[in-house]
Amino acid sequence: MTKEITELELIELAERGDVQAQFSLGASYQEGEGVEQNFEKAVHYYRLAAEQGYSRAQVNLGVAYENGNGVEQDFEKAVHLYRQAAEHNDVGGQVNLGIFYENGNGVEQDFEKAVHYYRLAAEQENPIAQYNLGLAYHDGKGVEQDHEQAVHYYRLAAEQGFASAQTHLGLAYHDGKGVEQDHEQAVRLYRLAAEQGEVKAQVNLGFAYNNGKGVEQDHEQAISWYRLAAKQGDAQAQVNLGLSYDSGEGVEQNFEKAVHYYRLAAEQGDARAQFQLGVTYHNSEGVEQDHEQAVHWCRLAAEQGLAIAQFYLGVAYQEGEGVEQDSEQAKYWMHLARIAAEQGDDLVAELFGPLDNESEQSVVIPFPVEAKPKSENFWKAQIREMVRDIGPDKANNLMAGLTRRHVFQRSTTELIQSDEDQEVEYKETFSVNTETSKKKDEKIRYAALREMTGFLNSNDGVLLVGVRDIKNRSSDHPAVAGIERDDYNGNDDNYARQIHGIVCDALGISATSLIKINFEAVDDRTVCRIEIRKSDVPVYCNYKSFGEKPFVRYGSSTAEPPHKEWDIWRESRF
Repeated sequence: MTKEITELELIELAERGDVQAQFSLGASYQEGEGVEQNFEKAVHYYRLAAEQGYSRAQVNLGVAYENGNGVEQDFEKAVHLYRQAAEHNDVGGQVNLGIFYENGNGVEQDFEKAVHYYRLAAEQENPIAQYNLGLAYHDGKGVEQDHEQAVHYYRLAAEQGFASAQTHLGLAYHDGKGVEQDHEQAVRLYRLAAEQGEVKAQVNLGFAYNNGKGVEQDHEQAISWYRLAAKQGDAQAQVNLGLSYDSGEGVEQNFEKAVHYYRLAAEQGDARAQFQLGVTYHNSEGVEQDHEQAVHWCRLAAEQGLAIAQFYLGVAYQEGEGVEQDSEQAKYWMHLARIAAEQGDDLVAELFGPLDNESEQSVVIPFPVEAKPKSENFWKAQIREMVRDIGPDKANNLMAGLTRRHVFQRSTTELIQSDEDQEVEYKETFSVNTETSKKKDEKIRYAALREMTGFLNSNDGVLLVGVRDIKNRSSDHPAVAGIERDDYNGNDDNYARQIHGIVCDALGISATSLIKINFEAVDDRTVCRIEIRKSDVPVYCNYKSFGEKPFVRYGSSTAEPPHKEWDIWRESRF
């Protein structure tokens, strides 16, 4: 009876305009505390309080619009409410508004504004804002990249027990970025976060135990942390468990369990797991031998750019094992793998050893490569060496490369500092010929359209306009040339509309819908970032007098494939 009276009293107070009662009722209906959960009623009472300027209610009502709880989802209304709360110095409104600016939800994406609101909330000691500000400094998004500042903000959030910040601070100590390298400190921080259930910390702690880095080597401890992360669905942990069961390191060897964990990760799209699963099908370890399944899983990994999978897929086509023999396809996949070898993939470079002194067409390489004396199959020894035996530092770097973030999640600064690859291309200009100063140069535009067509037909990618190729950089010609050299006058809309118009004319309306254009200030110059999603249908570039042609990505290059190869590409990719 008391609870009923209390509820009735709150309702009466709320209807009389008591803002605290309105907010309390909204929270009760939202959480189902003392009343039956009802999002519509929660929204009703939050709205009453929000209209009186109560910032906490504005934030909660904004969250309702953000998630579509009790109202139709509407990011713009959420932004409006978060902004109202932020203007009242409400930390929740500041953090959420920063997140919306970072992700471009309900507002035009603006990393600098995101940083502005994170900073306001961080100054009020909000750990989420401190952590997000640390990420911004780490990635150089909205601020100049500064690892020491990243560590500063990670530490502030970590000291409040924020698990993600503890994990990233641990990574900073592991890598020695922004702080003196200290593996023991890294382990300490991973443990704090891992004990809170932070999945990446659990994986990192497992890796530390596996390699004896910052802690005494203990394979059984490594397995226990991998297992916790794997239960949360982490693909990297699942792969590591699979490798452990495959090798019998820290657990009793069990090929069936290895296959189980490889499959869990492979079905999430993890390239290493897909390759490992393909190899188990080939070697009949834990599953019945099935060469077609071996090729299927290797192909999935190869299409994600995993060079060793590309190599073995090329071998499969050469041998006609699990797939119809096709020398053109064999050469194509071997070509991609060789690019990786030339770019520093030592493992794949070693696999090419038997081919280096003879013609690729005449040498038959078994799939997988025959074992070296006194060892298991050469591929298996090499894979395990890749993950464990080459040394923790190199293994960490290699694993990071294999599990790197999607290209759209990587900052522009990070892309500029790396190099062109399967997912990234640089162009100094989109229209202006810098050698002749000719504006609207059709050859320059066609060069950019080729790259965009290559991404549309191959994989998601980013074209950075206003950035020089690494080979053309020097002290007099820095990486960022800026689109100011491309007749850009500061009007983002005009520049973007011009590109959209050219793309629409050359590639079609459907292709244009897969392209997103942003502008970022880097080193006091403007870079145009064009994100291109892979198309579901083949795309042809038909620009001016250049004719209609398809283009695809080959590693860091774009080219028109031979007719037969294009037919195979279309059948396998679309």
